[in-house]
Amino acid sequence: MSNLNDRTMSQRMKRSRAALDRWEDELGFPSCGDTCPVDTTDIDMVLAMDRRRLSELSGRQAAEYAFVLAQFAFYVQRRVNRCHAFIRWANYNRRAMSGNDAARLERLKQDAEIKITRIEYLTKRLEFMSQCLHRIGWAAR
Repeated sequence: MSNLNDRTMSQRMKRSRAALDRWEDELGFPSCGDTCPVDTTDIDMVLAMDRRRLSELSGRQAAEYAFVLAQFAFYVQRRVNRCHAFIRWANYNRRAMSGNDAARLERLKQDAEIKITRIEYLTKRLEFMSQCLHRIGWAAR
């Protein structure tokens, strides 16, 4: 019985996520799925730049790096938003569950909350760094 309920809960979660994905598509957001659209080696390189390297950037390079950081921030924020949506979905659906299903859903919800806690404010920092790079690019012109 629990296995049947697990499948039902999993199917409900998948249907809900698919409906939200379709809604985002209808709004015109790009479909990036679960794969990061940015080469993370670029992100690592930009985040590791020291002051000397920043001062050597051309205006175009700074603008390109700013865009890469903004693109990555968009991806991370979208993942955070999905976690928030899952938590809300779990809160609504937990009322209809009991026993192992409710406990499993609660664990999944807690995992999502921990993920959010870990990265939620990083998107703001990435956006700020992107703006800084944009300003550096303007100053370098």
